[in-house]
Amino acid sequence: MASERDARRRAYVDKAATELEGLAARGVRMGGNAFSAVLLAKGELSDAEKGGEPGFGGEDGTALRASLARLGYAPEDWATLLTVGDDGAPLEPALVREAVCALDPATLVCCDEAAADAVREAYADDLAVIERFEEALLAPGVVARVCGMRVLNLGGFAAALADSHESRSCGLASSRYRRSESPSSGPGGGVALGPGAGGAPLCWASDAAGRVHRAAAASLSPPAPRRAILRASIAARGRSTAMPTMPTPVDATSAPAWAALKAHQEELAGGFHLKDAFASDPDRVSKLSFDMDDLHFDLSKNLMDDKTVELLCDLGRAVGLEERRDAMYAGAHLNTTEDRAVLHTALRRPASEKGTLIVDGQDCVADAREVLDRMYAFAERVRSGEWTGVSGKRIEHVMSIGIGGSDLGPVMVYEALKPYADAGIDCRYVSNIDPNDMAEKVKGLDPETTLVIVVSKTFTTLETLTNAREAKTWLLETLRAQGAIDGSEEQDADAIR
Repeated sequence: MASERDARRRAYVDKAATELEGLAARGVRMGGNAFSAVLLAKGELSDAEKGGEPGFGGEDGTALRASLARLGYAPEDWATLLTVGDDGAPLEPALVREAVCALDPATLVCCDEAAADAVREAYADDLAVIERFEEALLAPGVVARVCGMRVLNLGGFAAALADSHESRSCGLASSRYRRSESPSSGPGGGVALGPGAGGAPLCWASDAAGRVHRAAAASLSPPAPRRAILRASIAARGRSTAMPTMPTPVDATSAPAWAALKAHQEELAGGFHLKDAFASDPDRVSKLSFDMDDLHFDLSKNLMDDKTVELLCDLGRAVGLEERRDAMYAGAHLNTTEDRAVLHTALRRPASEKGTLIVDGQDCVADAREVLDRMYAFAERVRSGEWTGVSGKRIEHVMSIGIGGSDLGPVMVYEALKPYADAGIDCRYVSNIDPNDMAEKVKGLDPETTLVIVVSKTFTTLETLTNAREAKTWLLETLRAQGAIDGSEEQDADAIR
């Protein structure tokens, strides 16, 4: 088993090396560890870099290495990309995108505005559909999610190095983006890109980026054309462009209603018994039962009475529960961590409500219904046998890869609806990063009749990406061994479409 895994890793490394050598031959300058989770991009070169020296060999690289060394990292695990060619001209957008895809980072850091511009051009279509303007514009200090990557524009980084205080504040304080291990470990070896490879597993924290860019961000407000066009378009259709306001949170424990509820709880704890409550009040079930459409709530079997319900409602009103609920439905940014609306409710709105919920310039109900309709159509094509595997065989197995809610949600739905499921399709779920789990789940599966689905909100979760890569390797290698595909890039792409 170990030798097979080693051979697979070696083949993967060799393929990556060939791909990267091809990019280098076309004038793409890269450095560092090709399997790093972090890629540093740079477009404004120093004189030494213009003369052919490796990227990040000057003060910028020194500052980064010093910050990482203070966190205990060894300078050997980042990848670098220069977005200009040997002639000083910017690389073609398609070539920048190809290089980024080949290096496949979890986090792409644009260390100057020229690099950010190159990424904007390379990923223009992907950025255009991001709902938050600051992310879509790759504004300095804002983390954007693009094609499964975190992208951070660190535009003023080089200028900040001139200030000793700012240089010290470049310390990287969070391990949020840390990657525990790269494919370079073990018998497979790694791929070093060019001379002077340096760096360490980078963990850019929003705190560090914010401190470096606080002054710059104030003067570099993102351009307004897209925002203005969207707002004008919405206004022309008679829709409101004003964002709903979010009520200020209230500390429930400081409200008088909390004190009343606490006193009531202590009173019940002194001698409340369900048997006595039912015996003394024949209407207890009706008093403590509530209906909403097809849902029926019976609270009568709980240690409470009708006064408890009244006091709980008083507390809810005291903390603005109804106002915050309405703000959530209206699209207010209740998620203050990511500055986002909380719109899972849009998934349950009927198609007839299209155009009634516009948030950040997007018709949320229309977007949700469009995706749901495509999901239903795809699922029906799989069940009917119209959608087949790469060799034309009907799908008989589905393997779902995810973790947390991206695993438990699908599993719970599958278990709940199993009595109604199509008996011809078997489902398996992978969430453990342990390779033995993946090996057990694929045991007995035929890749020609297996559909692998990757479930993720951001497509940046380490466990999910690792398992997805393992599944991809299993699919391609087994399909080649069975003669279902010939190993060409075209057929490989068709197999993992």
